[in-house]
Amino acid sequence: MRNIYYQFIHTLKCVFLDYKPLISKILTFSLVILVLGSAFSDMFESGLEPVTVGILNEDTGKEKIADGIIQVLEPLGTLSPKKADDKDAEDEEEEEATGAGADVSIGEWMKVYNVKNEADGRSMACDKDIDEDHQIAAMIHFDKDFSKKVMEYDAEDEDQEPISISIKTGRSSQIDATVVKCVFDTFASSLNADFAVQKHFPGKNLPQDLDLEKGYTKMEINAESTPDAMSYYAIAMLMMVLLYGAEYGCNTIADDYLGVIGERIKTTPIKRYQQYIGKMLGMIVSTTLQGIFIVLLTGLVYGANWGNNYLALLGVIISMSAASVTLGACLCMITRDGARGQSLVSLLVIACTFLAGGFIKIDMGPLKFISPNYYAQTAMFNSIYNGDTGIALQNIGILWLFVLGASVIAILMSRRKRA
Repeated sequence: MRNIYYQFIHTLKCVFLDYKPLISKILTFSLVILVLGSAFSDMFESGLEPVTVGILNEDTGKEKIADGIIQVLEPLGTLSPKKADDKDAEDEEEEEATGAGADVSIGEWMKVYNVKNEADGRSMACDKDIDEDHQIAAMIHFDKDFSKKVMEYDAEDEDQEPISISIKTGRSSQIDATVVKCVFDTFASSLNADFAVQKHFPGKNLPQDLDLEKGYTKMEINAESTPDAMSYYAIAMLMMVLLYGAEYGCNTIADDYLGVIGERIKTTPIKRYQQYIGKMLGMIVSTTLQGIFIVLLTGLVYGANWGNNYLALLGVIISMSAASVTLGACLCMITRDGARGQSLVSLLVIACTFLAGGFIKIDMGPLKFISPNYYAQTAMFNSIYNGDTGIALQNIGILWLFVLGASVIAILMSRRKRA
């Protein structure tokens, strides 16, 4: 036990006495977290801004059916084209803000404005030179015969074309176009249902509105159920920092087993397993301390969310540190060369971080399961964001299988060399 302790203390001194590389590494990764968290912040936003839509009403029918539909949408004013570089032009937008419209649910999805003519609508939807505040995602067009078609429509005539509302999309994104389509699909369905009720239940005193306010219960969702960009990349880069602990494992094995120091140690009474355990423990503790420092720095400076389950957080950091150090030692024993082992470690760190979605949040399919980063990140996300504790413990267990497998291989390769 004393020999293990001496090896442990000696290893810690070797790591922390050379503090300049440690500071450089921690500051570098802190900057990487800031850059990635800022650059990809839009990918982690779950909300959608209301889509700006223009309405062109050319309906000339005396029934004014289009007016009734537009009244429900309650336009905010009239919007006209304005060039982005035309600073002296008078802004013709007449804001008559009256809230979110008669139907609050529609107002949450769309901001509706009138347009004067089809040319204006096409310009605001398609012209790249239009000012951003005067751009629309789509134009809803009621033609001059809209009321007439509605009044003359006969549902029993199968040859008659259905009544349609023209929706013309411009250079908007597919998301904006889908939002507009879904809103008007729902709106058209409600009108069709109203017509059906009037047809099949003529003269009946049926309720005109279905009140859902008292019929549903809003589910309370944890506001911290998903990470923001800064928190996500703080976790991902923490795993990358910990995986760099493989360099310690590789260097230790190269010096104490394959180099001149290793030959001298053979002449001492210390046993090989005592040497291995003491060195590995020292490297694991030093890597763990670096991980804890990253957690404190990103939490205090960047506001990254690390949850309140500190035991689970520490357990993941220790487990990932142990996996990385033993993997480095294993690679060094397999290659029998410190330089080659270091090259493999560098490739391993980049590849495992990428497969786990550490650089870009993507699912790499079955390939992600060969990366220890994936299991550590999954365990950490579940412990921080109130996930399944069983899944977190399961992934921590898989990390220790990495530790066991890498240690067994390293020890077997060591004995083979001695023989």
